[in-house]
Amino acid sequence: MNYLAIDVGGTFIKYAVITDECAISVKDKTPTRQDSMEIFIDSLVEIYEKVSSSYELDGVALSMPGIIDSKRGFMYTGGTLFCISNVNIVEILEQRLHVPVTVENDAKCAALAELWKGAVKDCNNAIVVVCGTAVGGAVICNREIVIYREQVRQMVCGTQHIRRKIQIDEFIAAELRKCVAVVFLFECDVEYRFLDNIEAQMVAYRDD
Repeated sequence: MNYLAIDVGGTFIKYAVITDECAISVKDKTPTRQDSMEIFIDSLVEIYEKVSSSYELDGVALSMPGIIDSKRGFMYTGGTLFCISNVNIVEILEQRLHVPVTVENDAKCAALAELWKGAVKDCNNAIVVVCGTAVGGAVICNREIVIYREQVRQMVCGTQHIRRKIQIDEFIAAELRKCVAVVFLFECDVEYRFLDNIEAQMVAYRDD
């Protein structure tokens, strides 16, 4: 099956045709147009129409900045995309494209990708930091994306009963320092150094 994966950034929209086994057939990019929400949506539709003329697509996966309810497909904010606010982008695109559409926060998408096929595929706990037009990040605990701070406490602390919040936070920090990989994703060449007590990895890629 072929899917259109679209990564929307504040500067560029990058897209690729990818299979469910992570094989990439084609990839390209175009400047992000955000004069209005309508213009932005039209630009996504244009990408789909361009790609679908050469490939049979079974769905669209959107990676976008901002505060997103991925289960509903609802974007409360768009981060650096100022034209996006309180909109169900999945409903809009499914009506225009007539294929299933999903959306998730871009940092969480990056973390899921690294967990599936990337730098932290062999790690249980990790932090992924994405550096682009803006900076985002996601925390992985027990091979799951952490959504809420309380979820971090529950996943790390288990059944331990720790009364004071500061004690919980200190415990989480200590546990993460033991077994976490920190991955930084950049859109340019980078230099890096190893962090004390943490296995640090940098994954750099160029636009060309």
